[in-house]
Amino acid sequence: MAGTRTFADTRNTVLSAHEGTGPKEKVAFYNSWAERYEEDVALLEYRAPFLAAECIASHFTSEKERASILDVACGTGLVCRNLKKMGFCHFVGVDGSEEMLRLAKETGLYQELQLCMLCEDPLPVQDGSYDVVVIVGALSIGNVPAEIIRELWQATKP
Repeated sequence: MAGTRTFADTRNTVLSAHEGTGPKEKVAFYNSWAERYEEDVALLEYRAPFLAAECIASHFTSEKERASILDVACGTGLVCRNLKKMGFCHFVGVDGSEEMLRLAKETGLYQELQLCMLCEDPLPVQDGSYDVVVIVGALSIGNVPAEIIRELWQATKP
C-alpha cells in the first residue's frame, strides 16, 4: 500500500533509479514509479526542484512572466510547479517516460510536452529557443549522461 512505504523502501527505489540499465529498462522503471514518485520524494524531503527554481528566480533578470523555460527530464512537473509560484508561466517539458509526462500534463502548467529518450534521440526543440533550460535530478551516473549538456546549451537563447 502506498501509505505504508518506509524511508528505507523509498531510498532503495531512488538508488535503483541510478543503476546502470538500458534505455528500455530505465523507461519501464520510471513508468512504474510515476504514480508513487511525488509521495516518495516528499518522504525523502527532496528539495532539489525547489532549490533549482529558487536559484533560477533569484538570478533571472528579465520579466519572469515572459520567459520560456525548457524543463528537461521534467518528470511529474515538480520544478515547474515551483517556478510557477515564483512568477514564471511558459513551460515546455521533455521526458522519456510516458507515465511521468501524463502526470506532468495533469498539472496544466506545460504548453507542450514531448516524449524523448535523452542521448538516444535528439532533443526535440529548436536551437536558441529558451530563456532557461533546466534539468534537475536526472543528470547523473546511471541516468542522463553529461553528453546532453551541449544539446541543453544549444537550446538556450544566446
